[in-house]
Amino acid sequence: MKLYQEQTTNEEELVITIVGAGGIGSNLLPHLARALSAGELIENTGPVRIRIIDGDIVEQGNLQHQNFTTNDVNSFKTESIVNPLKHLESQFLRIESITENVRGPMHIVDSDLVIVAVDSMLVRRLVHRYADFWLDLRCQGDGYIAIATESQSSSTSPSISRSTWPLNSILPPTSSSSLLTPSA
Repeated sequence: MKLYQEQTTNEEELVITIVGAGGIGSNLLPHLARALSAGELIENTGPVRIRIIDGDIVEQGNLQHQNFTTNDVNSFKTESIVNPLKHLESQFLRIESITENVRGPMHIVDSDLVIVAVDSMLVRRLVHRYADFWLDLRCQGDGYIAIATESQSSSTSPSISRSTWPLNSILPPTSSSSLLTPSA
């Protein structure tokens, strides 16, 4: 088991952090790790470190909709999903398990991309506020959508502005939009 404080970051690495090892994170990590384990994509990207953060333990009830087996019950979710992927590691790819819950920005600020896969609105807001680049995959039917736009400033690097808008305010008032909003 590795705790966050024990992790080191290589300045050359692209750091991708997945927050949450449940239904989304446990299914996403194996696909992402395989995609980055070999080939032209990883050779052109350079070294990548994927880390998954979650302090939860696998329970029997998780087996129906999360990427775990009965052998994983009572183990940390992150370790159960990372250990079978260790054979994919190379000079270009490291996969790490952090067996803690995100409680502050220190877990994410050194990430190049944070992928949100948790229910907690507090953690989602924390990522939205402190991560430079993030992708929130957790849809709760809360009626909101996060939009990121890139604009050029006078400097050579692009700036990103993010806004969260009520879904109803960005959809045109057509019959097709009624499919996306809850009916009364």
